[in-house]
Amino acid sequence: MYKRQGGEHPVFTGNEVHIGTDEYAKKEAEAFRAFTDHMIKYVQGYGKEVRVWGALTHAAGTTPVTVKNVIMNTWYNGYAQPVEMKKLGYKQISTPDGWLYIVPAAGYYFDYLDYKNIYDNWSPLQIGEVRFPAGDPGIIGGSFAEWNDIVGNGITEKDVHDRVFPAMQVVAEKMWGGDQTVNTFAVFDAKRKQIGEGPFLNIRGKIGKANETLVAFYHFDAPDKNIVLHQAGYSKGSKGKALTFTGKNSFAELPYKEIGYDYTVSFWINPSGNKEDNVRVFKSSNSVVKLKQGNTGKLGFSREGYDYDFDYAVPENTWTHVVISGTSKGTSLYINGHLQKRLYDNWIQFTDKEKTKVRKVETLFFPLQQIGGFKGQLDELQIWNKVLTDQEIEELSGS
Repeated sequence: MYKRQGGEHPVFTGNEVHIGTDEYAKKEAEAFRAFTDHMIKYVQGYGKEVRVWGALTHAAGTTPVTVKNVIMNTWYNGYAQPVEMKKLGYKQISTPDGWLYIVPAAGYYFDYLDYKNIYDNWSPLQIGEVRFPAGDPGIIGGSFAEWNDIVGNGITEKDVHDRVFPAMQVVAEKMWGGDQTVNTFAVFDAKRKQIGEGPFLNIRGKIGKANETLVAFYHFDAPDKNIVLHQAGYSKGSKGKALTFTGKNSFAELPYKEIGYDYTVSFWINPSGNKEDNVRVFKSSNSVVKLKQGNTGKLGFSREGYDYDFDYAVPENTWTHVVISGTSKGTSLYINGHLQKRLYDNWIQFTDKEKTKVRKVETLFFPLQQIGGFKGQLDELQIWNKVLTDQEIEELSGS
């Protein structure tokens, strides 16, 4: 085996390269096998270890495919029968699609994995309906997979992480202990929810303590050392003083970046003289809540290239109570204590000719890094670490 140099800026810096190679037409089995063998040898020529998706039962044939130092993700037994792959000599990573495949909001495979079923019944020894004996040297581990099959349905990086993080927790537990689970799933589930993501990481947007419901309540009656003003100030509001803004360069910085799913944000707003499009109210590096979404004039939000509106225009020169709550399933707007719009379970029809439709994902990590960017006032900002009920929201608004 000859060695190649990767150059000063190699694309693959790790020791292993996954070359894919599955789901090819069965009639092209010999060509597929030749291609797979060629790619294995090509990558190994750079001194890299190779991983492939299992496909050699589906692509049965006579063309030889390299086995030595090749690891196979065995994902569907109809494509790669695990016992056959063991006889051929492949080391296998258990990745059964019926247990461990996530395809967000697609309507097939899992949107979120069935954590209890995995914890109670799966271990890396289980690949589809085949179960290997404990300690089998041919099974070197397990893995789940997350596939973003549906383009344009609104799924974001945050939505992917919301699915991947708990999947990682339960699969890691099973790869560590296998069938030897000490605790019940209920105990494990309670404990895993208390585990953070690691030092200085907060991709899930968690703020406040785990048992804390009202995270913050800003009355804006006096200067706050934790709030940094930029061309903004305090003036008389509906109840004492309020934050006052004079346009797009007028804003206040909060000590929070954002809050993740299962939240409620409540505030009073009194806009005045906002004639431009895309006037914002809240902003972070990940999302923007807008007083005017595009040229619609409606309250809405944007994140990762997707724009949404609640089909509601906030009136000017009057105080309006606004509540926005969000979960991993969607986002809701309440005006003056009453539900205005719920962005949940809407559907996308991509073309008139296609009968297939997909669920539209209208989720929002609520941005808290900046308040302002509009002309007017904002007061009584409350941030809740839970989704308030309709009755609680009605009481909150004083309705």
